[in-house]
Amino acid sequence: MSTTKQIEANRANARKSTGPRTSTGKSISARNRSRHAALAAAVVLESESLSRFYQVLDFLIAEFKPATASEHVLVENMAVARWRQMRMWRFESAAVLQDKPTLAADLQCLHRFEKAYLRMFAMNRNSLKNFRSLSAQQFPSPLREPDDRLR
Repeated sequence: MSTTKQIEANRANARKSTGPRTSTGKSISARNRSRHAALAAAVVLESESLSRFYQVLDFLIAEFKPATASEHVLVENMAVARWRQMRMWRFESAAVLQDKPTLAADLQCLHRFEKAYLRMFAMNRNSLKNFRSLSAQQFPSPLREPDDRLR
């Protein structure tokens, strides 16, 4: 379970984000929204911030720079997992504030979901790394120095 200190640090980091600054970066980011609209509609609840979801997605795209459709799917899956994990944190806060008699059972259920989303994120990140590693082995970059054995 994430501590209050970790949650606050995450929120503080999110507030520091200024998004893309160059005109090129802004145009790329604008295209991402139309490309990912169906994904967002399926994941973001009406009471949640669509722009915040896009921010999470844009951060992950900027970090992992997916180059193929498969890589985009893996990064989108990571964004969905992260978004759902953040939702569990909001539910947890609401449950604690309500101080219900079934709080322990509610928190246990929320923690199971949170762990599942953490695993989903890690699994997709690892799949992305493995995919890139295999692609590099199968399709070496033409810009690399030729292998000595071929000379």
